[in-house]
Amino acid sequence: MKSQCKFLAATVVAYIFCGVPPVLADAGNDGMKAAAASCKALENVDFTGILDAPTQLTEAKLVEASGVVPTHCLAKGYITSHVGIELRMPIQNWNGKFLEVGCGGHCGLFFTQLCAGPLRKGYACIASDMGHTSLTTQAAWAYHNLQAEVDWSYRAAHVTAIAGKAITQEYYSRAPAKSYFLGCSTGGRKGLVESQRFPWDFDGIVAGAPVVSSEGWPMDFLWAIKALTGSDGKPVLSSADAKLLHEAVVAKCDMDDGVKDGIIGDPIGCRTVPASSAGRGPRRSASRPRRPN
Repeated sequence: MKSQCKFLAATVVAYIFCGVPPVLADAGNDGMKAAAASCKALENVDFTGILDAPTQLTEAKLVEASGVVPTHCLAKGYITSHVGIELRMPIQNWNGKFLEVGCGGHCGLFFTQLCAGPLRKGYACIASDMGHTSLTTQAAWAYHNLQAEVDWSYRAAHVTAIAGKAITQEYYSRAPAKSYFLGCSTGGRKGLVESQRFPWDFDGIVAGAPVVSSEGWPMDFLWAIKALTGSDGKPVLSSADAKLLHEAVVAKCDMDDGVKDGIIGDPIGCRTVPASSAGRGPRRSASRPRRPN
């Protein structure tokens, strides 16, 4: 028993002070204790000297496996001055790669659910709040707050990459061999901005449905709401009307790409009047607006 304790103590000391990578050969009790100690030790590492991204970790702890998510080291903290980060690093089978995931809307919270799959595949995965705390639908944080605007616009994604890779290198005692970015919507925009402003941050970027026109899509939403609301303030289409309209349009234009799959390949080119085939149409508002060009 004493020899086992001495071995464990020596292993923990080696992990903390000698830079031995915390990748375990097994997930036994001793191994888990050593991994927990190695992860916890990150709290005592000074990351304030990271160039352009002074960082302070506020918590580092081992999180046991749950579902598809493997046991990992979770490091939380912030990058000066208000960019919150959460980094997850697998304690076993790290593939040597680093991934940053984006957020959506106005951000303000961590889209860490996007890390579940990558963690299972061995990636170290980081998410940020883009420099403020809020719901994704709120934007009051930007009022008279230039730093928050800069962080959300382009800085947060960049400094998160810098800090995340530095912490990952500290934990595994070697730098990631490859680094990637994955994001959709606002995260997609972040990916495009990264590729233009800081192309050296990542070896590859996946930018899905990027919001590149912050003026255009709100106007589309407003027009749609106005067009589908009657003069009495009630929806022009009921659920049954919407279902009827959908089925009629799909029936008319499904084959525009030569494949009958329930998907319209060219929505803009689909010219049809569903009401004529259905025998009736939706109520129309007397003040139906014109769609903006």
